[in-house]
Amino acid sequence: MRHLDLLTDPYSPELLVADVRNELEGILAMHRYLVASTRREFEAAYERFLEGNDPESYDGGDAIWDAEQELGFNPWDIESHAGLMALVRAVSLCEVGFALLAKEQLLDPEIWVFPNGSTWTRELEILFFKTTPKRPFNVDGGGFRAIRSLRDLYVHGYGSPISEDRRLTLARRLYSAIPAKPITPEEEELGYSGEVYFFGEHTAYNASTKSLENELFQTMRADLSPLATYRCIQKIRDHFVAAAEAISEGLKDDLSRDNCKFVRVAQDRAARS
Repeated sequence: MRHLDLLTDPYSPELLVADVRNELEGILAMHRYLVASTRREFEAAYERFLEGNDPESYDGGDAIWDAEQELGFNPWDIESHAGLMALVRAVSLCEVGFALLAKEQLLDPEIWVFPNGSTWTRELEILFFKTTPKRPFNVDGGGFRAIRSLRDLYVHGYGSPISEDRRLTLARRLYSAIPAKPITPEEEELGYSGEVYFFGEHTAYNASTKSLENELFQTMRADLSPLATYRCIQKIRDHFVAAAEAISEGLKDDLSRDNCKFVRVAQDRAARS
């Protein structure tokens, strides 16, 4: 199986889209396997402890504790972090894909897209797609801003917002981008179950009041369900395909410092470096 690589040259838009799709499917497959295998191993240990003890003095809570101690994990933590880690990979993949789409459109991409041996800033990424293509594209659209914000929260804050306002703002964006509609037959066929949630299974989003409501335990930390992870990554895939379709129409004919903000900002950054 091919893997997307920054050093691959040249990279046609069609091949790039195919590789991004394949990578995203691989991320989803790995996530499903990790969640399912963890559940199986934990449930087997749980049942073994129950069978080997007197039910009058040993209940399910005791079996959960002993299974955690033996295996060194509980499946709920793994589901939560596995979803967030899959999202980190998927968002980063999309960002690399954006850079490669631009690379194939520009002369001297090492100046415009990879200044000083690094990938461009988020500002330049957004400006490029907004100001240079014949068909402008909003990188922050399609729910990508909300999903990228969740990735940033996990990478830079371990998934813990610094305030309730920050958590609520992100929740509103996420539930707007990824509606918590019931699971579909197609999703069940893939092995998914349950509901969409972003801050724990006991925290529901009230679309009428645009607020989070806690049914049992309250958690501030981001905690993704497997179904939410799947839908987010599907949204990322669709967003990247839309970007590739927009850029396939080419860039505007006359791009200069005078009429393109991307050119101005990129040149100014290069002059300061």
